[in-house]
Amino acid sequence: MRKLAIAMALASTALATPAVAADHTWYAGVEGGIMFVEDPTSDTVVRFGGVPDRTDNAFRLNHKLGVDADLIGGYDFGMFRAEVEAGYKRAGIDDITFRAPGGSSNTDASGSVRIFSAMANLLLDFGPANGWNAYVGVGAG
Repeated sequence: MRKLAIAMALASTALATPAVAADHTWYAGVEGGIMFVEDPTSDTVVRFGGVPDRTDNAFRLNHKLGVDADLIGGYDFGMFRAEVEAGYKRAGIDDITFRAPGGSSNTDASGSVRIFSAMANLLLDFGPANGWNAYVGVGAG
């Protein structure tokens, strides 16, 4: 489940409304978008008469498109910013594929995978406050 959560987080893409920050003020932002989930797979090894038979991708959980939404808030200290982020991600399950040495089959499935996340970030801003700028930072969550 942990690998699935990481895969979903890394596979997500967000169309963001950037958080607008001015020096020495609080700021808030909202992000949202669709998420393309990397379908998790599992390999199996079955022994027939003492001989191992490996099946790659024997089990695959196929997902539908998902949604990703985040709330961001922080304080701008000038060149540095401190912020927190809370997120929600959800993707429905489409079907399950089973593969065996004799063939494969799909089984309809229902349900969804949901992830709640939280992050704290420290950021260093570069560039003018009224134009294009960049930032680098560290975070934990």
